[in-house]
Amino acid sequence: MSTATTSMRMNELAAIVGDKYVVESAEKLNALAIDGVAPAICVSPGSVEEVAAVMRYAYERELVVVPAGGFVHQEIGNTPAQVDLLLKTERLTAIEHYDPGDLTIGVASGVTLNDLKALVRDQGQVFPIDIAHTDRVTVGGAMAVAASGPHKHFFGGLRDFCLGVRFVTADGKIAKGGGRVVKNVAGFDLMKLMIGSYGTLAVITSASFKLFPHPLGTRTFISEFTKL
Repeated sequence: MSTATTSMRMNELAAIVGDKYVVESAEKLNALAIDGVAPAICVSPGSVEEVAAVMRYAYERELVVVPAGGFVHQEIGNTPAQVDLLLKTERLTAIEHYDPGDLTIGVASGVTLNDLKALVRDQGQVFPIDIAHTDRVTVGGAMAVAASGPHKHFFGGLRDFCLGVRFVTADGKIAKGGGRVVKNVAGFDLMKLMIGSYGTLAVITSASFKLFPHPLGTRTFISEFTKL
């Protein structure tokens, strides 16, 4: 991509998300490289509408878009030939709804697992995804890679307690699947399709989940075995 083209696209994208949220520094872009492939441009939309506008812009110009949350699992999969546009969800941090009595919550995809866990912990509840780097892993990122840990054996995985998902398609359409309550049978089960899709189908913008009462206590068991 020529310097003139890059500069023009940065200005056009800045008109959508704001100058402050378009990265143009070569040093910063190199720091965001995926397996050595640096993005030509990085943008951080602040709303679902901005995500949709960015995706429409990229679709019309046939740009390669890579969604990113906390940048923890970007090394998974094949090395991309090029990254025209890195779309970071770090500004999508709204709590859309939280009903402690109903054990349900809806959050934007840029919320970190640490922040989500801290919010529900005060109500004696738990969001049971126990993986590394929860201070950086976002809800959208965890869904994209179908993240899970030891708690999956008791609570199940994200596919089991995700109630609904909101996302933006490659051509910039805002869509959703499922709902916000446990007893919901509306539409196709798009949650299971999006969870584990690694950002290849759409940009996840928010999701709703079923929560669980926090266990009264936990135990860690360590076993040693004699090598035969």
